Amino acid sequence: MRGKGRPLLPGYVEGEKMKSRKELERTIDKRIRWVVEYAYKHSPYYHKLFKERGLTPSDIKGREDLKRIPVTTKKELIEGQPPKGDFSFFSRDPKNRKIFRFYTSGTKGLPKILALSEQELDLVIEISKRAFEMAGIRRGDVVLNCYPIGINASGMLTVLTFASMGVEQISAGVSPFPPKLSLIKTHKPRAMTALTSYADRLAREISLQGVDPSTLGIEVIVVAGEASTRKKRERIAEEFNAEVYNLYGTTEGRMPLAMECSEHNLHVMEDGNYLMLYDPKTGDFIENEGEKGVDVMTTLNYVGKGLGTPLINYSHGDTFEFISDKCGCGSIFRVISDVWRADDAIVISGAKIDPAEIEAVLHEPGNFKKLTGEWEMLVDFDEEERVYDLLLRIEARGKPEEELGEKVKRELMELNYPLANETSMGRIRFRVEVVGRGGLALYRVPGKPKRISDKRKS
Repeated sequence: MRGKGRPLLPGYVEGEKMKSRKELERTIDKRIRWVVEYAYKHSPYYHKLFKERGLTPSDIKGREDLKRIPVTTKKELIEGQPPKGDFSFFSRDPKNRKIFRFYTSGTKGLPKILALSEQELDLVIEISKRAFEMAGIRRGDVVLNCYPIGINASGMLTVLTFASMGVEQISAGVSPFPPKLSLIKTHKPRAMTALTSYADRLAREISLQGVDPSTLGIEVIVVAGEASTRKKRERIAEEFNAEVYNLYGTTEGRMPLAMECSEHNLHVMEDGNYLMLYDPKTGDFIENEGEKGVDVMTTLNYVGKGLGTPLINYSHGDTFEFISDKCGCGSIFRVISDVWRADDAIVISGAKIDPAEIEAVLHEPGNFKKLTGEWEMLVDFDEEERVYDLLLRIEARGKPEEELGEKVKRELMELNYPLANETSMGRIRFRVEVVGRGGLALYRVPGKPKRISDKRKS
């Protein structure tokens, strides 16, 4: 593969290079103390929360003391915004002007609204720049930016980051596929950014136009915005003959939460957002490496600089595990596993269905010869028969084959025992439908694919 990324820089603290893990941890503790003090003064939600718990900012000295603060979830964040609330999570600091209001995609309900302030933009760009440099993107490169450009954070902040890097960018967003090939042929970008599913589909659409994607000269692809398996990223890399790097980020986090290095290990950008893990069932925080848990994030900034939406111990509901704080790239930032994103999963009659399981089956070599890897799921509840209807629709490369649908259904149930059990007990009516190219409903909706349509809520 071409486009090998650079080793991850050790990290910087306001211009000073951090040389050790201990130095990084001291910086994190300082920033935690600052954001706690700032949120107490300027965030109505956290001021009230601290008062109710009998806490003051002086009680929080650093990482360990964060465990004294209750975990906040998406539920509280949504309840704090209109129509129920008055943006109680937003900073009320009159000296720190808000410059952006971003929306999450709302793939599983109401979108969340976050504000970004002028005082945190420097750190957002610094860490975003570091992430793209890890992938080997450098000054003077021509980059095709296919992240969605709109009211979500990723596209706009990537535009600002590339401008600060001196990158020549083509901000194409998620526009229709045929013009993309023309853009690539005209401008010959060395690198591309895209949603994982968009990069995967772009390769197929380019092939359908009689062009081999591997001949287009793209050396680096940074995928983000949704869960993806390593196998899927490797397939995209093979199709484009490029290095593919996984970026884990959220609108709430404002910047990359984690980024793959030159060794393809996923490093947490700990000086921008501090991450911990906890068990939602017990409320206990997880200390051990190799033990999976649900994320808990605290947004950070330079000491003395404010935030638009300070978040302390906020959980996206995403699952991963800490692997190590050592990597062959020389980084001092901790390594985590691939992230299972809560927004992408669904629970039906006690059976949890992870998109990663579906993609693992669809990308199995024998299946992938006949399937594109694209899918969508429809969920409903039959009130009369008291049974859940689960329909998985998958896209064929050629003529749809009913037998292939049965094979995928069988392999999924072998992988997911609760799904198999609930189906055999008659509580879930599970079907797999194979459709022809372009037959999925998600193609008719612009932006991030909405793969799961849950009619139980309507």
